[in-house]
Order: sequence, then C-alpha cells, then structure tokens
Amino acid sequence: MFMLKKSYKKKLIAALFIALGIAGFSVISAEGVNARDNYRNSKYTGDSEDEEVYYDPSDYQQWKESFKETPVEDAAFRKNKKGCAQKMAFMTILMKKYKDGEGTDGITESPLLSPYMKEQYKQIQEKGVLEAQKSMMLDYQECIKNAEVEEDPGDEYDLNMRYGACNQLNKILMGTVEGIKKRKSIDTVIRRYENNFPDLSETSYGEIEDPVPLLIGQLYKKAGESQGKSEQEKDEALFEHASRLVLMCTM
Repeated sequence: MFMLKKSYKKKLIAALFIALGIAGFSVISAEGVNARDNYRNSKYTGDSEDEEVYYDPSDYQQWKESFKETPVEDAAFRKNKKGCAQKMAFMTILMKKYKDGEGTDGITESPLLSPYMKEQYKQIQEKGVLEAQKSMMLDYQECIKNAEVEEDPGDEYDLNMRYGACNQLNKILMGTVEGIKKRKSIDTVIRRYENNFPDLSETSYGEIEDPVPLLIGQLYKKAGESQGKSEQEKDEALFEHASRLVLMCTM
C-alpha cells in the first residue's frame, strides 16, 4: 500500500483555510477595477482595433456614438493566468457568502463590479453549491487554456510555473474526487496520476516535499470525515475542499 513516507508540515494549510476568509476581496486586482472605472469616464476606443482614439468629453454625441462598453470580467480580472486565479478567488468568496446565508453586501462598492457580482451570486443560487463548485474548477481550467500569453517569455514562464502548475493540480484533485466517489483506493488514484504530478516548487506548496500525494490524502481524509452524511453533502464537502486546495496553491 502506498504510504506518505515523509514528515510534512503539520496539517497542511488548515490555518490557511481560515486565512482565505480573511483575505477577502484583496486578491482581486483593485488597480484593474479602478483603472477601468477611470477608463469608462475618459477613454474610448474608436472603430479601429489597432489604435486608441480620444474624444472630447464635452462632445456628448461623439462620445455616445463611439463608446464601447468594457466587459466586466475584462475590467475586473487580468486576462493572463493570474487573472484566472483572481476570478476563482472571487467566486470562492461569493460561494462562502452564499453558504453562510449572507448576501453580497459589504464585498465591494464598485459600480462596475457590483452588478456582475450579484449576477454570479444568482447563478450560485440557481445551480446549487455543488454544481457551482464544479463549474468554478472547470472554469479555471478553461481560463488557463485561453489566457493571454505575456510578451516577455520570462514573465509567461513564471505565470505558468505557478498558475499553470496549480491548474494541473486542479485536474488531479477533481479526478481524485471522482475516484473517491467510485470507491477507488488512494493507491489506485495516486498510481493513475504519479507520472504527471506537476512541479509545485513555485507555488504556495513549494516548501513541501511531494505535495501532490499529500493533497490527495487530504481529500481521502475529508471523505472519511464525511461518513454519515448524504451523498450530496459528501460531494459538496469534497469539491469545496479540493477547490480550496487549488486556490491556496495559487496564493
């Protein structure tokens, strides 16, 4: 039977789960929101996609004809791989608010982000927590796949070593949850992924030796703690734990 042979830092990230709630909205790019709020008031793009055209704000008709609304996600989150993690953190905060029976008040007063935030909160209500958690993890995968590449190869390498590696972990942990649901042993799951374990040395798990087997073990431990609960509650607990492990990877 596969054993976790090394002595790791005790109770990996347990305290960091608490920190997640404290971190709150700071993980989202405030400068991006503020800059684009200013953008909406002063800077407008013309018909050409290759050049920016500036208009006299006093000429309302010209402004009205030329104004193009900036998609909220583009305004709130960076388009690179880091932005994918920022969006995941944002959704995690909303998920926690929903599970705690709280609304969206107090998260942000940004007139740009508030309507978007309320719409995302509504989708959690409609999907339910379990499906929303799955969607969040799948969205992260899709976001990383389609993220803009940095012009500087060094910058892109750094982003990929952190956020790209965490995405590989994301896939493995989602697969682990499915393995647990199918009653696969931890040995079977680890053998399935051990040739594709990501290099997490540049992530928050960088100081932990062999972190992937440990994180898989964390999910099996969570499954053991969920005995006696309904299948829905077990699945919610596992996907919540998996998504938080991925998010902590990116921080």
